[in-house]
Amino acid sequence: MEIAIPSYKRAPILKRKTLAFLESEGFPNTAITIFVADENERDIYRQELGDSYKLVVGFPGIANQRLFIRNYYPEGTHVLSMDDDIRRIKCLRSESFKSIVEKLFELLEQEHLTTWGLYPCNNLYFCKDRVLVGHLYIIACCMGFINRKDLLAYSPVNDKEDVWYSLKRIEQDGAVLRYEGACCDTDFYAAGGLAESRTLASEEAAARVVCELFPDSTKFVVKKNGHAEVKIKRKILKNFSLF
Repeated sequence: MEIAIPSYKRAPILKRKTLAFLESEGFPNTAITIFVADENERDIYRQELGDSYKLVVGFPGIANQRLFIRNYYPEGTHVLSMDDDIRRIKCLRSESFKSIVEKLFELLEQEHLTTWGLYPCNNLYFCKDRVLVGHLYIIACCMGFINRKDLLAYSPVNDKEDVWYSLKRIEQDGAVLRYEGACCDTDFYAAGGLAESRTLASEEAAARVVCELFPDSTKFVVKKNGHAEVKIKRKILKNFSLF
């Protein structure tokens, strides 16, 4: 299993949060690759992190960087992708996050799918200890995928790229897999990083594009906080226990 972390202008945050969490969970440094935007960024990250991690120059922009990551790894690679500001993964179960990740990749193979995710809100109170297979949103802050080379065209959006990716994987594979007993302890809509160009207007424009591309599977909504969202019309095909 490989661990991919796209990051931009957040070397100290990455070191303090995601990398510290992964180390505490027993993931080896040799499995972690940090994808940065340019040579200058690589030098900054190297100064902050030393030589313990592989640093790869990709492209600026989250959609371009995630496309680069899918191109970077060979077909069939098991990839855990994490944002750079994850404090921890909150979970209902006592098993380690590492063992949960390994189990989720086993389930992908078993179900002949390529993509898994976690509950998409930072609130363990709403989590339920179950695995769902179906038409669901996979939030990109922490997701796993068996790499396929079938989505190598550019993403039509930068904001809402993970919603677009979820819908494309549903289109290609028939479903995605989501474990709802765990969630990311992170700050959604945090300023800076790969989403530093994100605005309410850019979010709305991207959400409308995604809804136009998948009119039968989505609904456009604006939340009370002003953020536009794409709601994937939920369809559950299977519901079972993680272990």
